[in-house]
Amino acid sequence: MITCPECSQELLRGTLFCPHCGTPLQAAADTAKTGSVPFTERASRVTAPPLVGTATRPTEGVAGIRFIIPASGRRITLPLQDQIQIGRLDLQRGIQPDLDVSADSDPTAGVSRLHASIVRTPQGIAIMDLHSANGTRVNGFHIPPDLPYALNSGDELKLGDLLIHVLFEG
Repeated sequence: MITCPECSQELLRGTLFCPHCGTPLQAAADTAKTGSVPFTERASRVTAPPLVGTATRPTEGVAGIRFIIPASGRRITLPLQDQIQIGRLDLQRGIQPDLDVSADSDPTAGVSRLHASIVRTPQGIAIMDLHSANGTRVNGFHIPPDLPYALNSGDELKLGDLLIHVLFEG
């Protein structure tokens, strides 16, 4: 067990973000080990992706989404649908995400069974975190749950510790 430095909640070892207050826990662990926070320079340049409806692009011409997962080398293209769920397969609980990343990382990577959802809206394509235990990042920005953030071709997603590159296909 580990303790969140912000809200003092007891959490499972390997948790990357506190589900109670959202504090990134990996940075705290790295600081304790090395005395400095990793990626500090890059983190200062991270900007929030726009919420849907503020600066999104229409989906005309997008027929599918290609997901590239560097950890496994897997590339998968799914047709653009109203919703694409991303997570880990769990047949006992009846959870069958459209993009199952179970084989792409070990269980300590922090991907929830239903981690995130890509949705097609009239304003464009968006991603929403589904209250995952370890959070979702778009181009380095930690997005809060249940809010649709614009997703563009070339964006990087990080589900827990699993990196996924997203490309739109026509």
